[in-house]
Amino acid sequence: MISVGTAVVFWVLEAIWKAFQYGHSRRIQQIESYFRGEGTSLFRLQAYATWFEEYFSRSVPGQVWENLWLVPVFLPHMIIVVSGITLFIISLATRGAFPAAPKVP
Repeated sequence: MISVGTAVVFWVLEAIWKAFQYGHSRRIQQIESYFRGEGTSLFRLQAYATWFEEYFSRSVPGQVWENLWLVPVFLPHMIIVVSGITLFIISLATRGAFPAAPKVP
């Protein structure tokens, strides 16, 4: 069950980290637009300012909640959670089903 708890902690941590990453999306779009010739000017050295605006433009807990259910965030951790719970249930179901190994003198 320790593996299940650990997987859940890292699942939430990855969702938080994904929210930080998405904070860069507006600046990336501005830079790409500029290099495609769609933008007329590009203000230099504005990564922090645009990140801050984008990150706090929406509810931070709401961003994390949405990110929890993204497949790349969800899938690796849920495989561990489901496997851990399944193995725990199997261990409970088979407890006492096999005789104990004899003690060797």
